[in-house]
Amino acid sequence: MTTVVKQTTSTVIKQSTSTATATATVVVELRIQNVLYSKLMENAALRMQFESAVKRAIASNAGVPVSQVTLTLSAGSVVVDAVVTPPTGTTASAVKASIDAASSGPNATLAQDVVTRVSGISGIASVQQGGPIGVVGLNVAVKEPTRFGLKISNCQQLLLSWAVAVAAISLVCTRDHAH
Repeated sequence: MTTVVKQTTSTVIKQSTSTATATATVVVELRIQNVLYSKLMENAALRMQFESAVKRAIASNAGVPVSQVTLTLSAGSVVVDAVVTPPTGTTASAVKASIDAASSGPNATLAQDVVTRVSGISGIASVQQGGPIGVVGLNVAVKEPTRFGLKISNCQQLLLSWAVAVAAISLVCTRDHAH
């Protein structure tokens, strides 16, 4: 018997980037219960299959190619932090809407898809402990890029622009008075 427990929240958070052409991404966080992180990390082949299964489940439910999904795994059963980069012609909001639809309501499929794919991995029982594999703590957020690689508000951006302008005027005035 497989148990899936879901808790979904949606948030918009800022992501620091260093280029003006950066695009928003979608972050999916979840915890896969009853899989021992340390044992999974010791088995490279099993870890690769595990990562592939989770990526495929997220990509399928987000409506994007698997290549658009990157994962970071950490301890706590197995905590998955996935970043979904929208393909060209698709927005982060559209990807998030697909994931939201797949993670809540009567047609929720994301958590069950992760459980089914992970449970189907040959040898997964060697890293399983304490009961059936499940998914909890499912959170989805859009990460918007910011300017100048800093997390700053619109007001702070305005003040920064104003300070740069004042400094430039000050330099011009100082140079003119020196002649």
